[in-house]
Amino acid sequence: MSIRSLFIYSVLILCVYNSYTQAQSITWQEKYLKLARISINENRCHDALRYLDSLQQATLTREGELEAITLVAKSYGILALEPTCSETDNFGVCSEYVTETINNYNLILQKTDIGEIFNQFTKAELDRFYDNLITAGANQFITQNFQGAAFYFDQALLVNSDDPINCRYGMIANELCNNYDKALEYSNMLLDLNYDSINVYESRSLYYEQLKAPQKAIEEVENGLAKHPVNYKLTYRGIGICVRNKWFNKAIDLIDPILKKYPFDERTLMTAGMLSEAVQDHKKAIFYYVRAANISPTRFDAYMSLSQVQFNEAIKLQKILMNWNNNKKKPEYKNVHKSDLRKESKFYLELTVKNASEASRLNKEDKESLTTKYNALLLLNRTKELKDVEETLDKM
Repeated sequence: MSIRSLFIYSVLILCVYNSYTQAQSITWQEKYLKLARISINENRCHDALRYLDSLQQATLTREGELEAITLVAKSYGILALEPTCSETDNFGVCSEYVTETINNYNLILQKTDIGEIFNQFTKAELDRFYDNLITAGANQFITQNFQGAAFYFDQALLVNSDDPINCRYGMIANELCNNYDKALEYSNMLLDLNYDSINVYESRSLYYEQLKAPQKAIEEVENGLAKHPVNYKLTYRGIGICVRNKWFNKAIDLIDPILKKYPFDERTLMTAGMLSEAVQDHKKAIFYYVRAANISPTRFDAYMSLSQVQFNEAIKLQKILMNWNNNKKKPEYKNVHKSDLRKESKFYLELTVKNASEASRLNKEDKESLTTKYNALLLLNRTKELKDVEETLDKM
């Protein structure tokens, strides 16, 4: 055989061998892809992944490679949504399943053009996986497994961080898990997405207060009120923060716009009275309590608060009278007559008795109103005794 003939013969053998090898590879590819599909349909995803792993050593067609990656993503996506993934002990491994799902779907998107069927199919699958994560989180919410809900919403964030619905759910779920730092992250995303809801500012103020940052908490209230002026709910959130931190003047600033808009709102009037008491402005407190009682004559707390403020005013005047020899030398009492102070004290004590009696009538089980009434009556008698003694001494 000539050298030329030998060369031609060798080339023919090589072509036949390559054809045979390629045919074997295609057969190998179809066999394991089929086994993987069957395993996925039977919910044996770990078996499917082992079959697909075997294909990594094979020479695949482009279509075979893309289908293999798709099946890997599908397997991990099913594993990521197993019921056991809602248990805290499984969060770590299930988070890896989610990551693998997303990475493999994104790999297909990188390897294909926007017009290809694989590209379009993968986008649809990725959207479906995202919806399934949200649904799984919502289901955990229903069963009050808030940690499981937070897990799924956190994972969904890896697919799409521009969905205000998921961010809202994630914020609430982490709040219910007392994970306030994470809840704040979600609220930041909501604000970045222009989700300008009053609830976001209210929630952020709660998170900062729970994180021992009351100054930031009240700043969030102010930020919310700057965009949503005279908001009842947010205002009271801010008042609560101020009261807990004894920022009473700041609380008064917050409630003033509400008072102007809702001048006959009983709750606002009672709150304004309480805040006025806190800054020792008893006359203004009395004004608010009287208005609340006039609007709602059956409000026990209005009469009770009113009687206590009036009693405190009477006590204050009594203390001035008891130290009159020293007090009359002070500039603020230079033109004040002792008898006027006594009359004013008597006036407050009589009102105390009247309002404490009304409070006791409205709530017969309340002991404090009876005590206030009894103490006021004692002081009234004491005032009368002192007045009689002084008048007797004046005549001597």
